[in-house]
Amino acid sequence: MKDVFKIGVIGCGDISTRNYVPNITSRFRNMEIYALCDLDRERAMALAAKHGIPHVLTLDEIYEDSEIDVILNLTNPQAHYDVNMRALRAGKHVYSEKPLGLTLQEASDIVRLAEEKNLYVGCAPDVFLGAGVQTCRKVIEDGVIGEVLSAKVANMYHGPENIHPAPDFFYRKGAGPMLDIGPYGISEMLYFMGPAVELCCYGGIGIPHRPVKDHFVDVEVNTNYNGIVKFANGKSASVNFSWDTWGAENGPCVQIYGTKGSLFLSDPDNYGEGSRVHVLLEEDLYGEDGKISRDKTSNSNAYKKEVPLLFESPAENRGLGLCEMIEAIREGRPARANGDFACHVTELLDGFNIAIATGKPYEIQTTFDMMERLPEDFIREME
Repeated sequence: MKDVFKIGVIGCGDISTRNYVPNITSRFRNMEIYALCDLDRERAMALAAKHGIPHVLTLDEIYEDSEIDVILNLTNPQAHYDVNMRALRAGKHVYSEKPLGLTLQEASDIVRLAEEKNLYVGCAPDVFLGAGVQTCRKVIEDGVIGEVLSAKVANMYHGPENIHPAPDFFYRKGAGPMLDIGPYGISEMLYFMGPAVELCCYGGIGIPHRPVKDHFVDVEVNTNYNGIVKFANGKSASVNFSWDTWGAENGPCVQIYGTKGSLFLSDPDNYGEGSRVHVLLEEDLYGEDGKISRDKTSNSNAYKKEVPLLFESPAENRGLGLCEMIEAIREGRPARANGDFACHVTELLDGFNIAIATGKPYEIQTTFDMMERLPEDFIREME
């Protein structure tokens, strides 16, 4: 098996320019970017020149080039299905930005074709491989917070228009908060809680004719979600996502509640540096009289302890899931950010919208095998 896998990147937009291409060309030693491809060829050529990437190819050329081992799909969500399917038909492994497909059917088609072709499919977000989530998982496995009872995932603010240079597509079909930011918290929730079996959700479009920068956008997707997820182990979690709220973005995005305490994880878009893990334990809330102190419970933030991260990792580490998938290919084992997991995540994302549309609970058809924690020296060895 080769030491270095050659990557063909399709899509040279914001996420490619800011994150993936700089990370892969400077950080991971088990892969190299062989070629870039974008509908805007000049943009691809500029990015290639900046990072010393040897080839800029057309779509046909990048699929047909026998030097390329993996297609890294960084296109807009609406194009994910076609790009992923064509790459697999060309005999390439695939690592895709999220979501794997816009619906369960699309994601299932991709996973099924990969199995038929004996190829690997991986999918972002891979933030659950970062130091913050891995630290939480170890705290849970060590029994620090007791038996896990429930969880909460929340990411609520007033939309991406103030942080993204071209935000209109976020309000078109194939985007919205569930498909855009939902995969981060949902993936982490599943990594802690295991496969889901049912969900219900209420929500809708909060601001139908939305002011975005210097114009208005007619919103095509739900922008407000309030849901409950039931897991195969009988536990549950609440899920809240919104681009219609003001002042709700502060506080932990993922929370895990146990019989002995609770875990609080900061922004799930952080891999390590910038990620914060706090624990609140029952034992720290007792007063001198040996009873739970009302003063302490009413001011519980003062008694949260920050948990040291298991390993050092930069706050921005996109490409980590692809790096781990390449090692899985080399070792002949399942990848952690694998197709079955991505398919399950996609079904939940789709299911929340179906539940809103029907007003009924949605029964989940897919599942996945729980993944082990990442070896604590993995990132150090791969860089």
